[in-house]
Amino acid sequence: MLKKQEILAVYQKGPQAICDFVHHLENQIQDLKGRIEELENRSKKNSTNSHKPPSTDGLCKPVTKSLRKPSNRPTGGQLGHKGHTLHLTTNPDHTITYSPTHCTCCNTSLHHEPVKGYRIRQVYDLPPIQIEVTEHKMEQKECPHCHSIQESQFPSTVSRSVQYGPHIKRLIPYLTHYQCIS
Repeated sequence: MLKKQEILAVYQKGPQAICDFVHHLENQIQDLKGRIEELENRSKKNSTNSHKPPSTDGLCKPVTKSLRKPSNRPTGGQLGHKGHTLHLTTNPDHTITYSPTHCTCCNTSLHHEPVKGYRIRQVYDLPPIQIEVTEHKMEQKECPHCHSIQESQFPSTVSRSVQYGPHIKRLIPYLTHYQCIS
């Protein structure tokens, strides 16, 4: 920022000094305008319109626009649409019975009272995955005539004392390469 004394010093040098000074200021203004425009354009760049990585986009992400066409229907489930739900099965794999031990009103024991009815709830779930270990035993027998010990042969797929089976061997590449589990 120019001080008042500097401006008066240029004024006292005459009209040509004032014109030169104004031209100098105009050049400075043009340079600054160019710099401002460059900085504004740089801030408009993001990962979608330049080579910048997405991590440099900052926190202002553009709002994604829905590809759905607008309709007059309300959001959510529509009236008259038949819903889908799980149904009770007649033959569950496991049944756990919970029996009341005492009355919550008078604290009387209910151990020997007959059952009046049931309320049923069912849970559908996957069974736990567990490794199955198969032991291969090769019998050794003694020949009754020559007394030599004879053995049968293991299958060609069983070559070591402890090893993984073919199902696990097929699963390992899937887990390491596609699911990225190491």
